[in-house]
Amino acid sequence: MRALAGRCAVAVTLPLLLATTSACSGSSGAPAAESCVAPGVTADQVKIGFVYPDTGTDAGAFSAARGGVEARVGLANEQGGINGREVSYEWRDDQMSTETNRRVVGELVEDVSIAGLVATSFTMSGSAAYLAERGVPVTGAGTEPVWSQYENMFVFANMSGSVDTWGRYLRNNGGTRALIVIPENVASTAIYADRISLGLRAAGVVPAGIVQFAEASQSPQRVAEAFAATDADVLVSIIDPPVLAGILNALRNAGATLRATLSVPGYNANLLGRYGPALAGVSIMSYVTPLELGGPAAEQYAAAIAHYAPQVGNPEQEFTIRSYIETDMLLRAVAAAGECPDRESVIRALDSMRDYDAGGLIQPTDISGRRSQPQNCLAFVRVNDAGNSFDVVDRRLCGSVLPAQ
Repeated sequence: MRALAGRCAVAVTLPLLLATTSACSGSSGAPAAESCVAPGVTADQVKIGFVYPDTGTDAGAFSAARGGVEARVGLANEQGGINGREVSYEWRDDQMSTETNRRVVGELVEDVSIAGLVATSFTMSGSAAYLAERGVPVTGAGTEPVWSQYENMFVFANMSGSVDTWGRYLRNNGGTRALIVIPENVASTAIYADRISLGLRAAGVVPAGIVQFAEASQSPQRVAEAFAATDADVLVSIIDPPVLAGILNALRNAGATLRATLSVPGYNANLLGRYGPALAGVSIMSYVTPLELGGPAAEQYAAAIAHYAPQVGNPEQEFTIRSYIETDMLLRAVAAAGECPDRESVIRALDSMRDYDAGGLIQPTDISGRRSQPQNCLAFVRVNDAGNSFDVVDRRLCGSVLPAQ
């Protein structure tokens, strides 16, 4: 991170260091001055907010996301907090709804008075303009165009554009025609499916169609019939992995030939105990370094989950890792903003992160310069044939960023 004018900066390459240096605070770990009061900041506390879909359509994939926040906040306090301030958080459920998102985010900003927001949500279009107007720093998933439109919103992996990386992966695995299945009536996933279609076509894989599926009212056989009718040989899934498991069983029962199956969610080892055999052979694309590769960052993350969020179970869960990293981004920025951080200085700190790597959990990333540049290098893991673990297929497959449509 580059130094901020008139403020103390914390190097983001130092794993999980949150206390500023004595040159900035006067004494290491000393409490902040009583006169320092800003939204979410008092003399002895920093309060942040977290929003995600705890309920709603396909919310199951997000079920362990809150554990990532709890683990990262717990680790911060274990290390002395931020300038002697204890870190706390409050969360809200946006129910995968833009209307609910706007309402509950407003509660966090107006009633709770948070310093910043972590948003592991696919419906931030509901509150993005409001957050920009209030100048609230936001870190999050980056799945919607709004993440590239507002200067207060930051992502470590921009998913709001289109790349041909996923198409290259499927092409490398023999795929030629792909059917995409998405949850019914979720606008953000429909937009994302269009981006995937562009990436498939650019890599030479024909998008054969998009099927909306509602588990509560439809049979998986409907997807099997569409797969056969479109002569597809690849399935791309943007639905809950347990729902995908039922669809794959229907495809197998119908005698379908699947050259590859690619799921956007699904890097979740807890699912394998129940659904592993049905998900065997499914590939999952990841915006983070797979934990199977090991290393100090992966070990520290796993230990933090075990200590502060044991309810998560296996730490190999995509949305847990993502929310952990998104929380790390915000806390590092609060630390870098100096003794008396306000929302504006936290945004400046985020905008100064040129080589952010979450302590080693992701490839070094220029956060400030990538808001309009989708991530084109991804990792791919595959559920092994026994259905009980993930194999790393590509630790870093890079493609091309496609022009905006």
